[in-house]
Amino acid sequence: MGKLSKLIEKTDGFLLRCLGLRMSADMNGDPTRISQGVLESSDYSSCPWDTVSVHDISISMTYKDCRPSRLAASKQALEKYVRARLAISPADRVAIVSFSDSARIEMPLTSISKAQSIIDAVMKLKGDSGTDIAPGIKTAGIILKKPRDDGGRRLQRILLLTDGRGGSPLSIANEVKSRGVLIDVIGIGGKRSAVDEALLRRVATTDSNGFTHYRFIKDADSLVKHYQQLATTSLVWRSGTR
Repeated sequence: MGKLSKLIEKTDGFLLRCLGLRMSADMNGDPTRISQGVLESSDYSSCPWDTVSVHDISISMTYKDCRPSRLAASKQALEKYVRARLAISPADRVAIVSFSDSARIEMPLTSISKAQSIIDAVMKLKGDSGTDIAPGIKTAGIILKKPRDDGGRRLQRILLLTDGRGGSPLSIANEVKSRGVLIDVIGIGGKRSAVDEALLRRVATTDSNGFTHYRFIKDADSLVKHYQQLATTSLVWRSGTR
C-alpha cells in the first residue's frame, strides 16, 4: 500500500480516524492522492495538529497590491490561525519557516501555548531576495520528520504561502505528501498571473475526489478569512464552501 498505509498501520489506525480517511484504490497508484473525509468539530480535541507555516519572504512580498502588503497580509492571517488553533486545541504545535532563495527556521516546532512567541517570530519577517519554493518545503518536511514522543498521533500539515514562481518543488513535495503530511497552498498577489498556479496545484495535496488544496487570494480580508477557515473548519474543501 506504500508509505502512507504503513504509517497508518503503525499508528493502529489512529491517524486514519483523526483524518477521516478511508482506504481507496488511489493509495495504490499515487501517494499524493488520499481519500480524505471531513474532520468534524468533535474530533478536534482528540487530534492535535503540528502545523508548519512556510512563508515566502522574497522581495516581491513587499508589494502593496494586497494591502497593506502581501507580506503584512500573510502575517495577519497566520496570527488569526494561531489564535484560533490555541482556542480549539492547546496541545497543538506550530513552526515557522521563511524562504526566498533559501530557507530558514524562524521558530522550531513550539507548543501553541506560546502563541505570542510564535506570532512575534512571524511579525519580524522581512522581504528579501528571490524565490525558490523547494527549500521551504524541504525544511518543513525535516521539521515534521523528527522523532516525536507522542506516538505520532498528530495531524501534520504545511501551510505554504507564496507570491512567486521559482524552483523545482515537486519532488520534495511528493516525498513529504507520501508520508501523510497535508499540504495547503495559498497563492497571493494582485492577479493570478503573479504565481505559477499549475505548479502550485501540483505541490498541494489532492484528495481522492480530485479536489486540490490550493487557493489564490488577492486581498488581505479574504486571506485572513481563509486562514480562519483552515483553522476551524473541515480539512477538505467542498465546492461552494470557499
